[in-house]
Amino acid sequence: MKKITIEFRIPFTFQVKYHKDGWSAKCIEYDGIVTGGKDKNPSDDEVIEMMEDSIKTAFNI
Repeated sequence: MKKITIEFRIPFTFQVKYHKDGWSAKCIEYDGIVTGGKDKNPSDDEVIEMMEDSIKTAFNI
């Protein structure tokens, strides 16, 4: 498990979990902001891009 923080004027911290069939990330500060993928070994850049997209989607940015 890993924690990654993204700054969009306020911090968003995600708890990242890796599973046998992919990965998932859940925002600690805001329920309902989640993302994930089927790639079993994603790059940090890919994970961060998906997290940023989930934040933008949640707040209609």
